Amino acid sequence: MTSAYYDPESAPDPNEWLALPEGERIRLVRSYHVARKLRAPSMKAHAALHVVIENQLASGYGPSKRAVARLLSDGLSRHDALHAIASRLNEAIERLESDGWKATGDK
Repeated sequence: MTSAYYDPESAPDPNEWLALPEGERIRLVRSYHVARKLRAPSMKAHAALHVVIENQLASGYGPSKRAVARLLSDGLSRHDALHAIASRLNEAIERLESDGWKATGDK
């Protein structure tokens, strides 16, 4: 992967991916979706969730790696597998927020 291109169907090289600044990772993911006219309620949030999952995979985070492997074996594309994992992460965040958790850690 170069810093000019991201394809969710191919895992980026972990070292190259993690060496990129976070903002560049988000820009790459967002550019991929915009170029393909893919839509999301908030493209910035969508891209950020993609990046979180790619970061977990590149870092070797076991639960995410196992989830991707399972979803791929179930027939999902890698991109759809990333979306499925990001969806679960988003649900967890929403549950935390509805329980009164604040980003500052204050209730």
